[in-house]
Amino acid sequence: MLPLPQVTFDRLAQLIHGLCGLVLTNDKTYLIHHRLEPIVTQSGLRDYDELCDRLRSPTLSPLHEQVIEAITTHETSFFRDSQSFEALRQVLLPELIEAAGQRKRALGVRPHGRIWCAGASTGEEAYSVAMLLDELVQSRPRRDLDLGDFGFLATDISPGVLDVARAGVYNARDVARVRPRTCAATSSSNSTTGKSLIRCAASSTFAALTCWTARRARVRSTSSCAATY
Repeated sequence: MLPLPQVTFDRLAQLIHGLCGLVLTNDKTYLIHHRLEPIVTQSGLRDYDELCDRLRSPTLSPLHEQVIEAITTHETSFFRDSQSFEALRQVLLPELIEAAGQRKRALGVRPHGRIWCAGASTGEEAYSVAMLLDELVQSRPRRDLDLGDFGFLATDISPGVLDVARAGVYNARDVARVRPRTCAATSSSNSTTGKSLIRCAASSTFAALTCWTARRARVRSTSSCAATY
């Protein structure tokens, strides 16, 4: 194991925070050793101090990309954090839908409501929001909106996980938390797509997620969803 003095840890933590917004506290030294030491070794660097020197470069390099991919955690799942999705169901999305309906009647130009999923990882939570929105839109007494009236933007600091989100392909284990009324995954199927998940909810227009890397626009990602109208 490579030595990691406190001063070097502090320096590295500051650089990582500047790269991707991640805060590393003093109890995360194990994370540095576990995730970054292989990069130091494979890159032919002497130690963590030389890694810091390389990361100080203002030009984004493959080494920067490797560090970001290694140090960030991409944990996600469909309908993760039930309390947040209940707040979306009960408060935020109904407000967005109502405002979108008013905007459509007044302006008639799509999209009438926009949703931004920051820190979207491999897309499960973003697709979950789309499914929940579609369910609420379809339950409206006034049939004046469909999913195509809303724009979705999914961003993440990691290009790799966004490739998965763009593809929208998930196995049966991934979709196990999807509610039966939203999507019925049969035991014989070993994969399904995000587009199919939306179509299971309704046959209306699928609003494809626009995915891009937040870092390229100098946006620091947080694990959140924002609805704008």
